[in-house]
Amino acid sequence: MAFLTTYGFLIVSMALAALLALSLYIPFLAGQLSLASPGFYALGGYIAAVLATRVLPSAAGSSPVSALLLEMALAAVASGLLAVAVGVPALRLRGIYFALATIAFVEILRVVSLNLDITGGAVGIFGIPQPFASQLGYLWVVAPLLVGTMVVMWRLERTRAGRALVALREDELAADAMGINPTYYKTLAFTLGAMLAGVVGAISAHFLNTWNARQGTFDASVSLLAFVLIGGSRTFLGPVVGGLILTALPEVLRAAADIGGLPAWIARFLKEGRLIIFGTLIAVGSVFFPRGLITPERILAHPINAFVEAFVGADRALKRLALIATGAVAERADGALPTERIASDATLRDALAIMLSSGTDVLAVSFPDAASRILTLARIRACVHEAYSDQPPPG
Repeated sequence: MAFLTTYGFLIVSMALAALLALSLYIPFLAGQLSLASPGFYALGGYIAAVLATRVLPSAAGSSPVSALLLEMALAAVASGLLAVAVGVPALRLRGIYFALATIAFVEILRVVSLNLDITGGAVGIFGIPQPFASQLGYLWVVAPLLVGTMVVMWRLERTRAGRALVALREDELAADAMGINPTYYKTLAFTLGAMLAGVVGAISAHFLNTWNARQGTFDASVSLLAFVLIGGSRTFLGPVVGGLILTALPEVLRAAADIGGLPAWIARFLKEGRLIIFGTLIAVGSVFFPRGLITPERILAHPINAFVEAFVGADRALKRLALIATGAVAERADGALPTERIASDATLRDALAIMLSSGTDVLAVSFPDAASRILTLARIRACVHEAYSDQPPPG
């Protein structure tokens, strides 16, 4: 209990950082390099701070948890509406140009907040009422929110909408040719990420007890980008791990700086050079871990995955399809899938038939590029047709 009391602030901060990293990961899922999350985070914090100090009733510096939940809901709605208004025109841009547009959006919100009376100007808003007696109490809200968001992301990646987002990330032109609406799905991802960031901002305003323009800056964008890139941008577990580790890193560095015998300049650098260390980790990580610490391949290779697969029938069939499809193409010089391997496994054969009839097979399997995805699909169709019919496969 003493450990939780001592490091309660750090534990809650790690969970909030993981949630913010997920808010950046959702647009990443659709191939968008969005750095707008700090802007929506600041917006959510200002909404909660203004409501708690000027609108909603409070007594002796405390407020009910129901008021916090109401502020979280309003922050999510406001952030979502603003995301739609900004995202529809901005999502016409791609790559680094879209990233620059989101950075400009963050800076615009910061400058506006500095010049409004309701936000407290440069001083900000102080004395925000507390819904919990201690900082550790925020885990009653933050922990379920983090777990729930991870469950939603896990489920999203396995739905048709999630597979559409992945298809846009891999090849937007090919996805558009297959009937996926890029504008709709990219706006959806951008809006969901903004709503999550707004909710986290509403919680953080109470948690920090003060809110000002320094909360949503470009520095925060760099930190969130480090969480996603170092943790891994191909699965929702990557940003969570990155956020947890890199948020705890400053405390580890401070502890290292207190080691006796270190030169004064090294100790100071360990305490104050967080952004430099983040940048170094991104540069080194891009060389040795180009896809981050957590990748789908590492998850599939873990022994516990076999235990999980036994309880997830549909996902097990999809994973087996991916392994056989990609492996079989590499085994045959002519690139054809061996019919006997598919026909001999009734479970896989039936799964293939179901996926082919439901139209989810293209988006369910990961391939290196659009051409190999389309060609492999055609070979799978031919093999399944041959396994089920004596007629020649369709051209």
